[in-house]
Amino acid sequence: MDKLDKIFLITDAEQRQKELCDCARSFNISIGKVKNEKGELNENKLAVLIYEARENQIKRKKQTIMLITLGLVVLAAGLVSIYVISKVLAGLARS
Repeated sequence: MDKLDKIFLITDAEQRQKELCDCARSFNISIGKVKNEKGELNENKLAVLIYEARENQIKRKKQTIMLITLGLVVLAAGLVSIYVISKVLAGLARS
């Protein structure tokens, strides 16, 4: 059960809206986007924005990990190729 599920289990509307607003602020989501004409908070739209922000955060973390992994692989391949080239050149210098 994630944080949004726990928030929607709260029966008190004011407490639920407060928790949703706190969660939205943690993702830097503007609450003004989800208010209706009366100025009331649309909880469903806010929950969707929070869910999308959380998914984007997870996606960015995965991309960062993949980028770091790719960088390390390229670095290792470069070091191995430099080692092989140096051995080949050293062998040519002896002969």
